[in-house]
Amino acid sequence: MNSPQQIIAHAEACNIVLYLKGEQLAYISEEGGFPDDLKTLIRENKDQISAYLREQELLKQKAENETLITPVDKSKILPLTFAQQGLWFIDQLEGGSNQYNIHAAFGLKGELNLAAVQWAVNKLIERHQVLRTVYIEKEGEVCQEVQPLQYMELPIVDLKGFSSQEQQERILQISNQEMNQVFNLQSDLMLKAKVVARTEHDHVLFFTLHHIASDAWSQAIMIQEFATLYESYCKQLPDPLPMLDIQYCDYAHWQRNYYTETRISEQLVYWEKMLKGAPYSHALPFDRPRGAQQKFAGKTHSWFVDNEQVQGLKARAKENQATFFMMLYTAFSVLIGRWSQTRDVVIGSPIAGRTHPQVSPMIGYFINSMTYRSEWTEGESFRSLLGRNRENTLSAFDHQDIPFDSLVDRLKIPRELSHSPLFQVMFTLQNTEKSDFELNGLETYPVMGENSLTKYDLQMVAEEGEGGLWLNLTYSTDLFDFETVQSMSNSFDVILRQLSVNVDIAVDKLALANTTEALTPKLLPLESFTSVHSLIENMVETKGDATAIDSGDCSLTYKELNEKANQLARFLIQNGVTQGQQVHLCAIQGVFRYVSKLAVLKAGAIYEYHDIIENTDWFNNIAAQGSVLLFSECTVSRLSGNALRVPSDDELKAFSSANMRQDEVSIRSFDRAIIDSRLNNGRVSHALLLQQVLRQQQTMQLHKNANLLIHPETEKTNRIDWITGLASGAKLVLLETARDLEDTLITKEVTHLTLTAALLADVTLCKDYAIQQLIIHAESGADSLLWRWSELYSVTSVLSLDLQGYICAEKVIAGQAISLGRAFDKHQAKVMFDDKNRAPTGAIGYLYTFDENNNFENTKMLVRETNAGNIEAIHYGALRMSRDDVFLENIISAQSQTIQVAVIEKVVYLRLSGSSAAQQEQLKAVQHNLKQLVPTYLLPKSYVIVSNMPIRNGGTVNRDTLWRHMQSWQDNLAALPQPELLETDLQLQGSTTETVDFFLDKEVSFALRNLACQYNVTIAKAFSAIFNLALVINSESDCILSTVSGVSSSTVGRGVLSGSFCKDARVQDNLKGILDNLSQSVDYEFVDKNWITQQYNQKCGTDWKTIFAYQLKFVSDTMMQQELVTDSSVSLLVSDRLSAEKIEGQWRLQNSCFDQSTLRRLEKIIAMLASHELQSKTLAEVKTILNEDARSKLRSAKRKFKSVRNKSQFSVEGNVA
Repeated sequence: MNSPQQIIAHAEACNIVLYLKGEQLAYISEEGGFPDDLKTLIRENKDQISAYLREQELLKQKAENETLITPVDKSKILPLTFAQQGLWFIDQLEGGSNQYNIHAAFGLKGELNLAAVQWAVNKLIERHQVLRTVYIEKEGEVCQEVQPLQYMELPIVDLKGFSSQEQQERILQISNQEMNQVFNLQSDLMLKAKVVARTEHDHVLFFTLHHIASDAWSQAIMIQEFATLYESYCKQLPDPLPMLDIQYCDYAHWQRNYYTETRISEQLVYWEKMLKGAPYSHALPFDRPRGAQQKFAGKTHSWFVDNEQVQGLKARAKENQATFFMMLYTAFSVLIGRWSQTRDVVIGSPIAGRTHPQVSPMIGYFINSMTYRSEWTEGESFRSLLGRNRENTLSAFDHQDIPFDSLVDRLKIPRELSHSPLFQVMFTLQNTEKSDFELNGLETYPVMGENSLTKYDLQMVAEEGEGGLWLNLTYSTDLFDFETVQSMSNSFDVILRQLSVNVDIAVDKLALANTTEALTPKLLPLESFTSVHSLIENMVETKGDATAIDSGDCSLTYKELNEKANQLARFLIQNGVTQGQQVHLCAIQGVFRYVSKLAVLKAGAIYEYHDIIENTDWFNNIAAQGSVLLFSECTVSRLSGNALRVPSDDELKAFSSANMRQDEVSIRSFDRAIIDSRLNNGRVSHALLLQQVLRQQQTMQLHKNANLLIHPETEKTNRIDWITGLASGAKLVLLETARDLEDTLITKEVTHLTLTAALLADVTLCKDYAIQQLIIHAESGADSLLWRWSELYSVTSVLSLDLQGYICAEKVIAGQAISLGRAFDKHQAKVMFDDKNRAPTGAIGYLYTFDENNNFENTKMLVRETNAGNIEAIHYGALRMSRDDVFLENIISAQSQTIQVAVIEKVVYLRLSGSSAAQQEQLKAVQHNLKQLVPTYLLPKSYVIVSNMPIRNGGTVNRDTLWRHMQSWQDNLAALPQPELLETDLQLQGSTTETVDFFLDKEVSFALRNLACQYNVTIAKAFSAIFNLALVINSESDCILSTVSGVSSSTVGRGVLSGSFCKDARVQDNLKGILDNLSQSVDYEFVDKNWITQQYNQKCGTDWKTIFAYQLKFVSDTMMQQELVTDSSVSLLVSDRLSAEKIEGQWRLQNSCFDQSTLRRLEKIIAMLASHELQSKTLAEVKTILNEDARSKLRSAKRKFKSVRNKSQFSVEGNVA
């Protein structure tokens, strides 16, 4: 059977329209165009068709009623629109603000009718109820309330008695006051006006509206209606404006009812998909860090794009079926992305929000914000990106009805006082003619003054005008300098110029700067020297008898050093070393290390130094390449092939000590001198070394009376310190071990030294040193530490990259932020993009340096050049440092409590200046300060107080270890037992400490030594494992949490032992598990167990002071006397003088938690576990043996007691003394 829908569709196909005429079914058709069979079909189904059409009419009427806005009862509680709700929320959060003021000022020449002005303003307030609406809370909800009409008295400021200059200054002052006044949303009119009289025929009229009652469209309505009302009053005509059918509060009521959960959810699906994974804050670099609260101070930079370029852009847009807006917005997104080194950019753009026809004549806050996302892939062309953005823009307009504030709430984007949600960059194209302000009989003129407020970090407004396009970039002056914005505008100009002729360029290949600089390094003049060793030979002539190298028990003068190097060079040549050959110097200690280095250079060869032989494979690989290896006496016996032993002094006497003759070795400046096999093309020529020496001499301010410290750690990265020092006539002071640093600084009167911040953190700051210049390897996280040193000594931060030498340097000044410094030579280091195009000043790029072949190498460091010419680090990709991590480190390191900080994925590892007791208060101070300085979304996840930072080779912070620690403890925290399984009776309750001696005899000590050998660990580690296992056996719990300190060669050597133990597993299996756990844990010896407890409390909702009931410490005899209070209930302090003769120490017990018998039992368990006999037993079996032994002793004691008691039945006589 045919349905009514099918019959109607059939009729429409025949050009016949069926409709209801009253209650009757009627039709319209062309004459003779109504087939008989269709007539019959309609007649037979007339009732069904009529019912269907009637139903459709009702549905249509219902839809129209839903979209119709009707007046509501103003006495009821009236809701705010979604947009108003957002503004009200911000106003409440900030306690009133001026950021949402809309300001206008007009100069008026002629006879101004002040009565007409006041009447027109009051008529506007009467006509548009939103201008006299206040916003209050009722019954826990904010609502709007229309106030009764009260006529406003127009304020008039008389400046007739002031000079023209004074008037201008006063008008500017009044304009700023009006623009920055704070509205009270609970009581004020939302429109304020003021007139300033300059003369009888020259006035300035000010209007200020709050955004909660107005927008840009509303401003145009207000100006137009004001002019109409003013003219009517002057002509004594009645109000010509028609009455409004509805008011803004009616629209608000309708919006809240129309946009139901269902309607919003339908559009939300699109926005969730479009914005999935999008960055909710841009990545542009700032000149000043973003504060915790936005201040809205802004300025505008404007420039003009000529018509020829504009027409080219429009033509390219038309070729791609795109609008001019789409073209400009896409180009602007490329600017933001390229400047911030990201390919995912979110930008906002305002839309009128007046899609409903009834709201067009109304003043009110209708504007909505559209969110556009611009993403591109590596190598993608601008044409491709423009096409995708065209589709996205059209789709966004199809889903524009969802209010922006509602979208923010639904996407659960946190609102921050520091910045606007979802996007902080806005783009607007204004291509409509502005309505000029004209008043009857008056000449208007612009009033100079700048809008000094901005709600966004950047807001680009493009305005089409005669002859071209005006671009107005408003920027937050709290974040950006004018020079940065100017550089950004120049980049946008360059982008538009390229796109006006070609859109097939890859997005990442678009140039951002006008000039292309040569990429060839420019060498500095260095007189006639062609080799680095010739600098040292030159110094021998003037300082031959002066000490060149001081190694404590051995020293060499410049003459002795030079002569020994000459002799060794000839020895190497005699043993087959040829010019340009690689010579690997391995494990050569003391002064002869530098004799060897200098000798290789004199022989025309290339040297690489190694502290140790890596492994056999490494040696074989080096030997197979034809390289020569020079080793000390103690290591050469293990090697063969091209390995040479360092000759003795007697052997060297066979060779001439004179400088190498030209016929022996002829060295050219471009011959290579040093190599680092770990780096690609890590080879440096004599010429480039000479340049580095000169830069280093200038930076360190070395002189002939200097004592230059050579630190064993920093020497691994400062490869040429020794050359620079000797070339300057300084004395090299060799430091053998780091623990002798402070003593060496004083006794050797060190004047110059290079350290890392991590190494400096262990040095006591005092005035006793002779330091003239302290060089610190550029590393974030230690600003406060360096500031403290800079108050006593000259401190310079230097970026030195392996064989690249000094790249940048900056003198440290207390209180001033420390960057990487200024590049020594812009031909030697540049900030460029991947395609080696120069990055504009202020933009993020990669730091490039030149290599041996005059090619630039990418250091993989994201940096930017500041307006002052310094290089600022943005991101250390190789060091696991994100941009947010770098930002946090800079803020935290500036706190006075901080010695050093490292941030890994928002986990803060913090070394503080105070004592252990004071550090928790210091941490609270740092956290408090951070909340005042940093946006909420950037605040750290957690803080770990560390006693020292893990250090990698070279003396810098080992961030890989920190990262592994973080990953490890995420797993460990998840595996920790629930609170009910921990020994709650051993939780700290007070601070009463009892001391009991601990002792293991020779037999047990010897067994422990054998156990350590069996597991190939130290005695300290073996004892730590036994101790922990003994605690398990002694306890009723299967889980023990304890800490152990002093088990490694470091000053701390701290580990954390945790987890459950299987009582059915053998002792040896449990011991192996503990030792594996300890070996891993000692890598994280910097960890603070208070942090672990805090993390556990957060996870389990507990509030314990510590979850570690037990503690084992290996300490010196002196420390044992000082260590009176411990932070665990049961602590065992063991002398670190472990031997096979004895092991002794002290128990420290809090609040008598263990009695003497428990301690003796623990000592017995330790003794039993050390023996080999129990290794194959399970823990349960060991416990059974112990219990049986205890019962056996009890039975024996009872028998003895019984025999004594039986003797009492016999009479005993005697005197009792």
